[in-house]
Order: sequence, then structure tokens, then C-alpha cells
Amino acid sequence: MKTMNMNENCVAELIPVDYAVNALIVTAWAVATKRVQMQYRRSTIYNYHSSWDTDITSRQYMKLVIKYGKQVPSLRSV
Repeated sequence: MKTMNMNENCVAELIPVDYAVNALIVTAWAVATKRVQMQYRRSTIYNYHSSWDTDITSRQYMKLVIKYGKQVPSLRSV
């Protein structure tokens, strides 16, 4: 069982996994194609986060999980 301790009123920084994977692929491509140029430079730091316009609290997230989790259950749910 996976559990998570959270404050219901805090903003949850959630990013869909396909967005994160796409960002990772683009970052790897950018590093690979610019390798010669970056040889004498310092390392680049990439930061990826959710939009400030789409804040959602942990409470709102859990309500959505309960609502849509019943409509479209996970294939691995018990």
C-alpha cells in the first residue's frame, strides 16, 4: 500500500507523467546536440514545475481522485 502524509491546505505541485517524460527527452536531446558547445562551460540546470495558474490543494486533488477514481478505476486497483 502506498501512502502519503500531506497538509490538505497546501498547494500540490503535480505534473502529469507524460509532460515530465517529454521534458526529460527534450533535455537529453538538447544536451546531446550541444555537447561540443558545452564542453568548456559549466553545467546547465533544468527546472520543471507546474503552472502557477493551475494551483490545486491536496484536498482538491483528493476529491478529484475519489470522484474520477470510481468512474475510471485503475487496472491494478483491488
